[in-house]
Parts: sequence; C-alpha cells; structure tokens
Amino acid sequence: MSDSFYSFEELETLAELANHGIYLGQQMPKIMRDAAQTYQKLLLRQLTESIERLDAAYNQRVGALKKSSQVPTSEAEDQSVPEEL
Repeated sequence: MSDSFYSFEELETLAELANHGIYLGQQMPKIMRDAAQTYQKLLLRQLTESIERLDAAYNQRVGALKKSSQVPTSEAEDQSVPEEL
C-alpha cells in the first residue's frame, strides 16, 4: 500500500477503531466501518500467510539440520574439532 495517503499504522488503527464502530467519540458511517473491517481482514490474511511461510521455512530448516546431524559415527569423529595443545 505504498500509494496510500495514510501510513500502514494509521490504517491499522483506523481499522481497529472502525471495528468498534466509533471514531473520535462519534458513530462512524457504515461505509467507513465496512471498509475498515475489510482492511482489517486483509491485514489478518497477510499476517496469517506470513506466519505460514515462516513456519514452513523453520520446519524445512529443522528437517535439514536433523538430516545433517545423522552422520555415521566414524564420519562424526573425523569432523570433530581438534583439541588445543
């Protein structure tokens, strides 16, 4: 939303306020409430998708680490750090 007149934080705050139907102590017009609620759903969907991507990346990384740690004992000894003298 780089072409938006309002910042991301301002839109998010407005969406939260509109969800309650009140802004600056006054009832918000229905069209504003609907728009803010739609925006709030969009934010939630984007957040959910981001969490799912991070979760998938994390699980992939954990899987790769588990595979790399299953090295046969003889190879593990060869890869050990030499003791300091």
